[in-house]
Amino acid sequence: MELRELEAEQAEWEHQEEAKKQKKVAEEQEKQGQQVEQEHSQTIFTGTIKTKKLEELHDIATALQLPETRLKIKVLQQILQHFDDDSGLKKNPWYEGLFNQQ
Repeated sequence: MELRELEAEQAEWEHQEEAKKQKKVAEEQEKQGQQVEQEHSQTIFTGTIKTKKLEELHDIATALQLPETRLKIKVLQQILQHFDDDSGLKKNPWYEGLFNQQ
């Protein structure tokens, strides 16, 4: 291999490595942006969870980062299971209104 070919390969490799680094930084920034957006768009949920409409249940499921489903019963089951698995969430200010009816 000639010196020029080696230099070209080295330059290409460096270019690819830089592109990988930039992509990783961009992905990390996007992830952080999404987290900040989610924190700022949080809603304090209130009312009886079992009487919520599908759209309201989707809002709760999204806040809990649960997978999407179109069936109300499935969404409700996922949400209730999530709260059963992490009962501390029931005391979280964002969700306690769903469980502490006064």
